[in-house]
Amino acid sequence: MATQTSVKTSSEYSEGSIRVLKGLEPVKQRPGMYTRTDNPLHIIQEVLDNAADEALAGHGKKIKVTLHADGSVGIEDDGRGIPFGLHPEEKAPVIELVFTRLHAGGKFDKGKGGAYSFSGGLHGVGVSVTNALAKRLEATSHREGQVATLVFSGGDVIEPLVSRAQESGDRKQGTSVRVWPDAKYFDSAALPMGELTHLLRSKAVLMPGVSVSLVNEKTKETQTWQYKGGLGDYLTQTLTADPVIPLFVGEGFADTNSDSFAEGEGASWAVAFTEDGSAVRESYVNLIPTSAGGTHDSGLRDGLFTAVKSFIELHALLPKGVKLMPEDVFARASYVLSAKVLDPQFQGQVKERLNSRDAVRLVSSFVRPALELWLNEHVDYGKKLAELAIKAAQSRQRAGQKVEKRKSSGVAVLPGKLTDCESKDIADNEVFLVEGDSAGGSAKMGRNKECQAILPLRGKVLLLTLFFRHFPKLIEAGHLYVARPPLFRVDAPARGKKPASKAYALDEGELTAIIDKLRKDGVAEGKWSISRFKGLGEMSAEQLWDTTLNPDTRRLLPIELGPLDNAATENLMTQLMGKGEAAARRELMELHGDSIEIDV
Repeated sequence: MATQTSVKTSSEYSEGSIRVLKGLEPVKQRPGMYTRTDNPLHIIQEVLDNAADEALAGHGKKIKVTLHADGSVGIEDDGRGIPFGLHPEEKAPVIELVFTRLHAGGKFDKGKGGAYSFSGGLHGVGVSVTNALAKRLEATSHREGQVATLVFSGGDVIEPLVSRAQESGDRKQGTSVRVWPDAKYFDSAALPMGELTHLLRSKAVLMPGVSVSLVNEKTKETQTWQYKGGLGDYLTQTLTADPVIPLFVGEGFADTNSDSFAEGEGASWAVAFTEDGSAVRESYVNLIPTSAGGTHDSGLRDGLFTAVKSFIELHALLPKGVKLMPEDVFARASYVLSAKVLDPQFQGQVKERLNSRDAVRLVSSFVRPALELWLNEHVDYGKKLAELAIKAAQSRQRAGQKVEKRKSSGVAVLPGKLTDCESKDIADNEVFLVEGDSAGGSAKMGRNKECQAILPLRGKVLLLTLFFRHFPKLIEAGHLYVARPPLFRVDAPARGKKPASKAYALDEGELTAIIDKLRKDGVAEGKWSISRFKGLGEMSAEQLWDTTLNPDTRRLLPIELGPLDNAATENLMTQLMGKGEAAARRELMELHGDSIEIDV
């Protein structure tokens, strides 16, 4: 009797096909989702950020980074030392959990009584990612008269925790971490010395009185930074041109009587205006450098613009026919901005851009009144700044007049449903392609009609294919974006002195974070209401402006061609979108469908 056997093919999809990644395996499988992979600087920065957070919390005055001759990097601080007793629930040493769990750390405990009220390492993936991508990591904690050490390799414990009483020569408090980055995860194993030096120097700038050192064993060189003058001194030393007016330096932080912000939230800043030279623009959130800027930068821009515009109107300085735009004031501004935000939301694990919507209002609310007061106390300097902004506006308008919009003639007519904008300055103009008349109607009412045009489209047009085939230069130049409107709106009732509030969440993760913050603020369970948006057409004009159209608060995803060469990209687009490509498309999905990262 013949028996029939089933042959399991490589493309079979069954229960056994699902792989569950545990512990730090996801980091090793796809390190690019958690850190920069061009070099190991960011995984070193995660350790450095923890040391800086200790100093920010007032528990450390010294940070030392050592580049060892064997390629490892050591980071030492004189903070409180990572606790190494057993965690009450996990029954494992706390220091081991910090280095081996993606979502373990002291920075989730916010508010009064928390270990860190303001901190930069907020994803809960920090040093655990460093550990996962290291051939070896040694962690030592000096705490409460004890010294505890444990060693990892690839994220796994290879030498369990050993503790002993401190000897007379031991440091009394602090944490030491020594990391051997695993070169296989990075394009280059070498640390970019310029970036590292700038990073360490900036930590010293943002923490006046804290000493930050870099020791290089190979070159026998030691550099130490310690600033007492803070942001103003740093900006003055960094500028390549003399400012036209004295530096505008200030700070503002919320107190216990604030109705809008948590106690301690606010910002420090130093701003210089120059006529030439390259602009210096650096921003930080809780000492974390945000190289891609974010909503705190937008708050600074809004505060500067509003204050300067108010001064110009008060003194009737604006020539007829000139319209002032935020960029006219901001164009020649150099600044260093340091914001303190209780629960910052960053874009991506690398934390290069701040996305917290309240940060715009937070920074602007302190910058605007301070600059208005300063300008009116120094009217001559105010007039010089006004002259600089007006000159920039006139140059911008002249440039816009040289490039006229294409007139509708012959076949090349504008689409009938296009609601055009008023400005002829194409450098500032935007066109939003929206789905259907419903979203188009809301967008028309909510837009800035000066520079935002709206084109409603019917049907699911394959827009990316259109741009790729016919307008590739727009993609190459970085002019094409996908708007990311929020999925949820959370309305919270008034509590104490704080008025009723609303917040928007891009996804489930942000929704959870918003609700957690409401609980910490004392809002009773279930007293908030959650609305889910199905599309832009459901939003009012005001909501659409706040979430999708306003350049200061919207979220945009830039469309890029990616790492493939032109031929490979062309072939891929043909397979995905071309007619008569069903078989090739099916094969592509079966082979690579499980490797695609989707943001749902």
